[in-house]
Amino acid sequence: MPSNAQRSTLNARNVLDGWLLSRLNQTIKSVTQNLNDYDAYRACEAIEEFVDDFSNWYIRRSRDRVGPTVEDNKSKILFYETTFYTLTKLCLILSPFTPFMTDVIFRNLTKEESVHLASWPKLNLKIDVNLVKQMKVIREIAEIVHGQRKDANLPVRQPLQSISVKSPKIRPSNDLLSLLLSEINVKEIIWIKGKIMEVVLDKNISKLLEEEGKARELVRYIQNERRNMGIVLTQKVLVCSPWIPSNKEITRWVINKTLAKKLIKGEFKITKAS
Repeated sequence: MPSNAQRSTLNARNVLDGWLLSRLNQTIKSVTQNLNDYDAYRACEAIEEFVDDFSNWYIRRSRDRVGPTVEDNKSKILFYETTFYTLTKLCLILSPFTPFMTDVIFRNLTKEESVHLASWPKLNLKIDVNLVKQMKVIREIAEIVHGQRKDANLPVRQPLQSISVKSPKIRPSNDLLSLLLSEINVKEIIWIKGKIMEVVLDKNISKLLEEEGKARELVRYIQNERRNMGIVLTQKVLVCSPWIPSNKEITRWVINKTLAKKLIKGEFKITKAS
């Protein structure tokens, strides 16, 4: 039977959870087959690819799902459940290669006696091959856009209005496109059917987009100062800044993102709120 994490994720709105579980099951299947064939190299290769997907995509793209300012508690719980489930299964398939490290991690996670006394993981969830393929396309486009941003000296913190994608692939689901837009910090996407992949980034920056970019930079500056001062994540603060967004919605976003009780104009300073 699927675990609680698997059952929850099947009904989750966040497409990342379903993708990760599909990739995990692909990896378990590949590692099991390769070890049965005495091919340790290919088994390690499959694990290495999965760890890259897990850390450099799933964890990074899920950062906004956790933390004291997150309001969607259901998504937060699903993230923790999925991550816990993935880490325990990853320890199991890694245990023949790194027996001591995986045993320490597994016992800390599960409080069980040893990873080497646990059963080898079975495939309990159907692999969504289409979702895995679509996510690969999304990541390819994200890589292209990041390259274009770098060439144009446009940091990811600076929001842009749109991108146009011409591709022979079928238009991904709205959930996946939303994930892409969040990754590349762009407002909208135009998807056109074409013979080859072409991505055109709208580099025009309006006054509103410029202000959003400056607001993101301000948030980064405030968060760094909070960390340097040793302020805990849940502590409200008073923020004094020489620049404050003129747009009220952007100002509210800065306040919510930084747990600021008040944002006033003046020389930059952060103090704990009473």
